[in-house]
Amino acid sequence: MKVKSIPLIFCITFLCYGTGVLAQGDWTVLSPSNPPSPRAGHGIIPMPDGSAMMFGGGDDDQNLNNDLYSYRNNTWTSEPASKKPPARRNHASWYSNGKLYVHGGKTSSGQPTYDLWAYDLTKKDWDEIVLPPGSKPPAREGHLATVFPGGVILTGGKDGTGVSLRDTWDYYPNENRFQLIGICPIPMANHVGQLIGTTLWLFPGAEKTVKYDFSANTWTVGDGAPPLLGYSSSAAYVNETGESIITIFGGMKYDNTESNVVYEYNVNRLVLAERQQEMQFPLLFASSAALVGDGMRSQPAINVLFFGGISGGKCINTTFMFSNIPKQPGDLNGDGVFDLKDLILALKIISGVVNETVFLSADPIHNGIISTDDAVYMIQKLSGVRL
Repeated sequence: MKVKSIPLIFCITFLCYGTGVLAQGDWTVLSPSNPPSPRAGHGIIPMPDGSAMMFGGGDDDQNLNNDLYSYRNNTWTSEPASKKPPARRNHASWYSNGKLYVHGGKTSSGQPTYDLWAYDLTKKDWDEIVLPPGSKPPAREGHLATVFPGGVILTGGKDGTGVSLRDTWDYYPNENRFQLIGICPIPMANHVGQLIGTTLWLFPGAEKTVKYDFSANTWTVGDGAPPLLGYSSSAAYVNETGESIITIFGGMKYDNTESNVVYEYNVNRLVLAERQQEMQFPLLFASSAALVGDGMRSQPAINVLFFGGISGGKCINTTFMFSNIPKQPGDLNGDGVFDLKDLILALKIISGVVNETVFLSADPIHNGIISTDDAVYMIQKLSGVRL
């Protein structure tokens, strides 16, 4: 391999002024342009092109938002619209056929709603969806939307009196109708879930699992879920042996405090485990999106974007990324090649001026910190001094 020469004097001089940036496992705190305001109870939805959209949420003073943002290339962009849904939090949201959908949530009245809105990504505007008579789930907040081929399923939520719900609905955009498909054995709200094949796995809290088999139209309740009350985020992937793993991030512990534990539930073996690396700070009521379409991959890797939530009892507007995608040592920018651009990125990290995505799983010397030792190692590798 041909090795490019590198100005070592410049690099070493620059390194003398650097300090290490702490890296905890596969977590990266980002510094994107134009971040939205601090909030919780918002929704982040993955897009087919690997970007994400975010709508709504509320702040510490109970002010609600109806703004829409897109996230791509480490930049948040406010999206235009001539009309908007009423501001809300704790709504359900999803993407289908070129449109972003928002259903229900708590509005400024303090009560949940049952309206349905769609944002057309081509027209760049919102429309309220008029549903046929009798085709409206009761008003709710804190429910979950899970996309399946051709439609979406809504589970749980809370009504206007704060009672958790059991009714389960599906919605087909092409037919524009909701249909009650069943009653969940356990009431739930502010829960997480993932679709694995034809089975919807739900985690309502209190160490319970609930699975709904679409093909058999059956419900099954189990034990062994995380010891949480809810308010988590989740994603799913397939591990090296082909087993489906649901990853559950943060949430509310039994003492009503925030958790920073990352749990992994193996749906093939029904086994719960904790990842060795915790979140960089405790968090609940955040929103996340697996930036791979529907969150599932045919390889053991996920990239999960997080924004906002509640940490330390306050709403935050931090953008951060979880990634368990294996990287070539030194490939800090994740482009598949270890080269001079990665060294420059390392120098930016050390100087504290980085403003782009960094894949910490590519930490060159695996010491949990991007420091001068890493930069020296990278210089030696690129110059051919180290094989």
